Formats: sequence, C-alpha cells, structure tokens
Amino acid sequence: MAEKTGCSRFSEELVGIAIGEEHPEALEHLKKCPNCSEKLEQFKRIVGTAKISRFDAPEDVIEKAKDIFQQRTAQRAQLVSSTLAMEGIRAAHQGSFQNIYSWDDHRMRVMYVKTEKGWEVISSLPSKEWQVKVRGKRIEPDEALRISFLAKELKQTTFTLEGPGITVEIPAPSVENNERQRSG
Repeated sequence: MAEKTGCSRFSEELVGIAIGEEHPEALEHLKKCPNCSEKLEQFKRIVGTAKISRFDAPEDVIEKAKDIFQQRTAQRAQLVSSTLAMEGIRAAHQGSFQNIYSWDDHRMRVMYVKTEKGWEVISSLPSKEWQVKVRGKRIEPDEALRISFLAKELKQTTFTLEGPGITVEIPAPSVENNERQRSG
C-alpha cells in the first residue's frame, strides 16, 4: 500500500479535528494550506448538521404547540333534542338520558348514565381527527372512536371537542336547556 503524501496524508486527521480531536501536525499544515482549511470547514458543517438533535416531543407538548399555532374557532354546541324533554327533568336524577347536540354540520349523541360514583358520559367522536378534553385532560377513544368519562355531578359533565380548526364545547345538561328544548 502506497504511503500518503502531501495534503492527502491529513484527510483522516481533518475529519478528526472537525469532531474535536487534537492533531498537532495537521493543525500546523492547516496554517499553510488554504485547500485543507476549506475541506476542514466543509467537514465541520457536515458534523454540525449531523449533531442536530431530533426527537419526538412528549404528546402534551405537541398538543400545547398545536393549540398555540392553530387558529381555532370556538363554538358551544346547541341542544337539538333530549329524552328529558319527553320524560321530564326527574329522569335525569333517576337513571339515564340522552341529549343530541349540533354545531356546523355535525350532530353528536351523548348518553348520561347515573352510577354509584356519579355520572358516566358516553359518546362517539365524529372522526379520527377529533379529540376530547375533560377539564383540560385528554380522553382517549377506543378503536370505534367511543369515549367515556365519569363526573361526580351532572353539572361537571361539560367537555370539549377539538377538531380540524374548531373547538366545540358540549355543555353539561341543565334544567333550563332541557326545559327550553321541551317547550320549543
């Protein structure tokens, strides 16, 4: 194997210098050789690019960033119908009922079931692009996009849907809303 001469003998050392190693003989050569100095700068740029760290941010950080950078319109869903309108508000305190809410061109059926621990709220997301938050905490849907959460009191069952460019509040059922829907 032929021995390297001239600038070629410093090729490996230039790479070493670019990553922070000490090579005194190569450093002396660089003082006199503009070609090797240019190569060293190229190696340093390559090494610098390779050092850029890439990582997956935690999901909560991603969600906060989306909230900051994504322009959203906020709406409150309107109550369209309720089984309480037919059965009377007493049904809400005895067992279960359903409300249907609407916004834009969407409709969502929400079931409220009285349990020993409070109220279970059950519904389905319109599509995979939608997320649900209850008191700021994200609720994960199952494979069929169904969501469920528990609230101690009926007035704590408000939740938020976040979809493409929109945030929709699904309000907790109230006597006033259901009475208005009943008479309307």
